[in-house]
Amino acid sequence: MKLRQFLFSFFAILLLIFTGCLERKETITVNRNGETTIVYEIDGNVESFENSNSYPTREKWKILKEERYTDKDNNAKIKLKASQTLKSNEVFPVSFTNNSSNNFSLQFPTQLEIWKEGNKTFYRFERTYQARMFKRFNAPDELDENKELEERVLDKGIFNVSESDRNQYIENLTLSMMYHTYAIYLEAIGDMIIQDKFPLSKKVEAEKMISAYIEEAFADTVVLNILLLDESSIDLAYENLLNKIELKVSNIVSEVTDINQKKTDSPFMISLSKIKKMYTITEALTSDKFSVTLHLPGVIITTNGFTGPEEQGLIYWEFSGEGLHDAHIPLFALSVVED
Repeated sequence: MKLRQFLFSFFAILLLIFTGCLERKETITVNRNGETTIVYEIDGNVESFENSNSYPTREKWKILKEERYTDKDNNAKIKLKASQTLKSNEVFPVSFTNNSSNNFSLQFPTQLEIWKEGNKTFYRFERTYQARMFKRFNAPDELDENKELEERVLDKGIFNVSESDRNQYIENLTLSMMYHTYAIYLEAIGDMIIQDKFPLSKKVEAEKMISAYIEEAFADTVVLNILLLDESSIDLAYENLLNKIELKVSNIVSEVTDINQKKTDSPFMISLSKIKKMYTITEALTSDKFSVTLHLPGVIITTNGFTGPEEQGLIYWEFSGEGLHDAHIPLFALSVVED
């Protein structure tokens, strides 16, 4: 089945073409008594900011600056700066929102431990950025051979490369779009099964019907025809295609469950809405750039961050949101003060 073939990550491509990213800078300063000040700064694309659901809110943070502006290319941008001061032994924030679900917000449980041994005081800082879901959308290693093709298309434009390159790229893009669409419904059905709203015995039957229809919907030159449209019409055309597929899938699920699953408050639509939100947040984080600067008292004696002899209590980490698709990202540092 074509859906099981290797794919480019459709959303990764769209992010490269159509959206910006957020620069996320955090500075954490720990005093000798354990009091900690966190300053968080965000700078970047407004759309990415609004979709990520992972930024400081007034309820928990003191907003020092919030500026919305338009850059020279007429892109809507935002700058946000917020701070929070924690007393000694106060629990660090796990996320920027009140929602504790890892699916709907960036999660980063953090611990600061302070203890004494003789005339030495140790400060251990640990934070783990929790992995996001949906690793399946990362391109497999076997696709490395297609990286040059992808770079050529993104560099020259899809209609300025050779016909063979264009055809191969569109085939890969079509397969990726098909699989992404299919996998969303796979996740929605899985969520329904967890909620005991879908019969497990009907899962394979429903998935076969859904995958067959998606292949039919993306048949022939559907993707090429969308790409040939004016840039202002591409999003609407793709949205119409997805709406058409969603209606058919809701009919399939209705048939299998003997319940009208097209209503907004139906089990299928509730699960589907939840899965879509998970994807939106995860993909919004993908292109973001994270940097964390930590100031600990004393001398750093071990860390997995960047440090040097010039500033003994300074540690720095940097990573991209894409890394959160695969695994947790741990930050660790231990410092010591000698009395």
